[in-house]
Amino acid sequence: MKKIYFISIAILASLVACTTQDDVYKAYVVEGGHIYPAKAVNVQTVAGYQRVSIKWEKPKDPSVINSKLFWNSRRDSVEVAYDAEGKASYTVTGLEDRSYTFYIVNYDKHGNKSLDVEITANPYGANWLISHSERNVSGRYYEDGDSTVLVFTKATYEMVSTRVAYMNTSGKVVEYPEPLLPGQDTIVLKDAMKGKKIYFKSTFKPEGGTDEVENTSWSASSQAILHKLDVDKWTVTATTGQVQGNFAPDRIFDGLVDNGAGRYISSNATGLREIFPKILSIDTHAEAGKEPTIISLDFYQHPNDGSYRFIRDVEIYMGNTAYDPDSKNGADDYEGFILKRTFSTSYASQSVTLPRNNKGRYLALVFLNSFNRTTYFIDLWELVPFGYIEGDSDIPYPDF
Repeated sequence: MKKIYFISIAILASLVACTTQDDVYKAYVVEGGHIYPAKAVNVQTVAGYQRVSIKWEKPKDPSVINSKLFWNSRRDSVEVAYDAEGKASYTVTGLEDRSYTFYIVNYDKHGNKSLDVEITANPYGANWLISHSERNVSGRYYEDGDSTVLVFTKATYEMVSTRVAYMNTSGKVVEYPEPLLPGQDTIVLKDAMKGKKIYFKSTFKPEGGTDEVENTSWSASSQAILHKLDVDKWTVTATTGQVQGNFAPDRIFDGLVDNGAGRYISSNATGLREIFPKILSIDTHAEAGKEPTIISLDFYQHPNDGSYRFIRDVEIYMGNTAYDPDSKNGADDYEGFILKRTFSTSYASQSVTLPRNNKGRYLALVFLNSFNRTTYFIDLWELVPFGYIEGDSDIPYPDF
């Protein structure tokens, strides 16, 4: 009897428990069962510039008739129909530089909807573009007197190509026919006007991105195309007593690099030859705003015999105050120091590249010593400056 009693209590408890579960579950059960159409399949995204392209396919469920795409925390949505091949796609535009989550939901003809298919994508935009550096021009020079060789810095991260604009010899701003590709560092301009700056503008695309994006504006080169400066009006004054005979110092600008009659030679007079520094003070006679920017100086000495190449240590100064070649303290009173260079007797010509943009009316060459320790000569056959005139270097902004 006691056994029957316990069994009855167990059956009653079980019935009560089942009733309670049914009551809880009824809120989630639809009469006849809830219908879920099949979810979208093969969902893919491709990020673009301020946009994301999404594509997906219809599942093997004949009840599915269309789909809907949601984004922006479901505040935005669009209905997307499947085509005859069961494919769907949509491009969401006007997006910001941030991560977006997209939801795809399928529907049947009764309005029943599938479970979400969720996918995340990261479009790129203005902030992404701003973070990318332009390449720049690292070298500019004339070759054979005609063609301009432009040497660029290496392509930067995610760069696709770079367009180049310049002024031709007819005074028209034109574009170089082919864009500069990442593997290219040099282009040759056949008709560029010397002394003028150039413009460049690059295009970028991230790995896996769909859109190539060009910078919104052209960038001007920091320097103009280099050329041999016109020195016809330049004059030179040497330290008193440091001119030998008729070898006047302004002959360093006479255009003769291998003519012994056209050179500056310092004094060999006893009592004067050992005086250092020996200074050449140069006046370009440039107007205000038209001062030359000098990028390099080519020094020419004896073309055949290294024992006659006397220049050893030289300091170079440049500024807008005249340099007195007879300064009591020598170069210690000078402003505008650029560099000190030690020459070699192995080369007839040596090029000195100045370390930064140097602009000014006046230039000073300060010879501190000589390789010849008997007569202490300084023998300079020719000085050839390369640069441009900053005040004349700008060109109109490209309109293409």
